[in-house]
This record gives sequence, structure tokens and C-alpha cells, in this order.
Amino acid sequence: MKLIIAIVVLIPLVCSNLLSQQVLPSPPPGDPGILARLTTPISINFLDGTKSEGTGFFFFVLAPDSNPATGPHWVQIQKTYVITNRHVIKLDKLESLVDFTFNLRKDTPTGVEWLPIHIAKKDLLRLMHIVPDSPIDVAAIDVSELVNSTMQNAAREAEPGRIAIEAINAVSKYNFPGSSMLSINSGDDVIVIGYPRLFIDKYNKLPILKRGLLITPWGMKYDGSDDFLVDYKGFSGSSGSIVVSQPTDLIVKDNRMYTNGSKDFLFLGIYSGEPYIPGDIKDLDNEIVQEKVKVDVGQVWYYYTVQQTIDSPSIEERSQSKEK
Repeated sequence: MKLIIAIVVLIPLVCSNLLSQQVLPSPPPGDPGILARLTTPISINFLDGTKSEGTGFFFFVLAPDSNPATGPHWVQIQKTYVITNRHVIKLDKLESLVDFTFNLRKDTPTGVEWLPIHIAKKDLLRLMHIVPDSPIDVAAIDVSELVNSTMQNAAREAEPGRIAIEAINAVSKYNFPGSSMLSINSGDDVIVIGYPRLFIDKYNKLPILKRGLLITPWGMKYDGSDDFLVDYKGFSGSSGSIVVSQPTDLIVKDNRMYTNGSKDFLFLGIYSGEPYIPGDIKDLDNEIVQEKVKVDVGQVWYYYTVQQTIDSPSIEERSQSKEK
């Protein structure tokens, strides 16, 4: 069965409908949970019993759109990825990794429940992409087959008329800056969506949306890297959060007003953490340490680094090419 979704061309947010509209309806354009359901908490277990946790979000690679000017229509999803930070996966501990887990949302009579999907180490090496020999702190895990098979199984087991799994919301190339009339400039508000300190709406299984301010002039590279800064204080668990522009359904351009009937936004990048300035060196009883002076700003890798990561070889492919 092909993976298909409905895209409203004037509304670039992609809502997954992998089976049928009757079983997995896409949320309506005015659904307040659309932004929140872009994300999933992720966790990685290691052999020594330690765990790394953070935020991930969904990204769709879509088939070429052969009829872009016809209004709402169907477009095939070629790939589904979970995007997060490389440092959350701890590549230096990859040999001792046990499994990687992301979550879908399942509606039950007592509220929304997580439906965890586990990826064993051997499969993760085949499915995970990073940009080799690069500081880009982005990892893309191909979850296409896992999501499709999980949704099909859940749909078969669901009671007639019930939603098996909540629709996946994802960003795609249609949310990239330059793909619509929306624009972003230094000083604009941005929204960071994730799970700081793993805080969550436990009943609805939704993340936290926090507002920040774009500091770096848009398009410029902070400190020469493919990232920019936002005025935003992150916490443990925020790593991997998606960063988007302030949603709006009304813009003014060339002294004319435009609307598309539903709030639209731009996918700006992926939050990676908080840069710091080296501080004083202190001689403690057992060790010498250097303070990290932080200024409550966040580092965000540009949206295009996600596509660069997806286009890079998987870890398994890279390892095999080195052996040849």
C-alpha cells in the first residue's frame, strides 16, 4: 500500500494520513495541537544502564508535486524521518547502545497514551544518517517502514469507527523559508517546541511551546557554522526541539494584505543547546575545573542541515565504504 497524504498547497504543514481518512483522519487546519504533534520524546538506552533523553520531530520527504497549482490534493510520502541532535544519541557511546525509542500517540478512553517504537542498535546503524566529518549536530533516523507497519497493524486491531493512532504531523520542504510568502527577520518571535526536563502534558501527551527571539540576522552563520542564535533558555531534554516562526494567517506585503485561511509557519531549524563562554578556572580538592558562563541564548542549526543530513550516507553505509 502506498503512503499518501493530503497537502493543502496554501498551508504547507503536512499531516500524515497513511491509511485511510476513515481510520486516520488528518487534524483540521484549526487544530490547536498541530504544532505540538510535530514532536516526539526520544530515549536511548546503553549497556551500562544509563539513558539519554531528548526531543525529536517528524520530517517528510515528499514525491515531486506534479500538480502544484490545483489546490488541495494528494502527494506521496517517500520517507518519514525522526530528527534529533547527534549529541542526544551520544555517538561516542554507539558501541554500547542497546536501543533507540520514539513514540506515536494512541487515543484511549482514559486519554492519549504513548505507543513506543523501539529500534535495536543493528537497525539504528542502518537507518540513522549524519553529516560525516562535520560539526552539524543533527541526526536523521529513517522510520518510514516502522511508522507505516505500526499504523496498519493498529488500524486492523482498532474497534470500528475509532481512531487507531493520532495522525502524525510533520514538516517538509513546503515549510522551508522561501517556499511561501512568509518571511523571517532578526528580532522576530520564534517558537521552540520540545520536552524541557521531560515536562509534558501527561493527559494529552503534548510538549511545551516556548517563545524565543531571533538574535542572529537571518541567513548569517553564527561563529561561521550553519547555525544561528535565539534568545531562549533551554533545559535538559530540550535538545532536538523543532524551531518554527510565529504562526500567522495574515501578512502584509507591498501594502497589500494576504491570508490563506489557516495559520502558517516556517520551519527554521533544530535547537541544539546553549553556547557558553569559558569562565574562571577553579582548583577543587580533587580536580581543576573551568566554569561555563552562559548567557541564556540557544544555538539552532539551520533548517537546510536536516536535508543535508538526510542526503548523507547512513552510519552503516559509511562504515562499509571505509572497509572497501
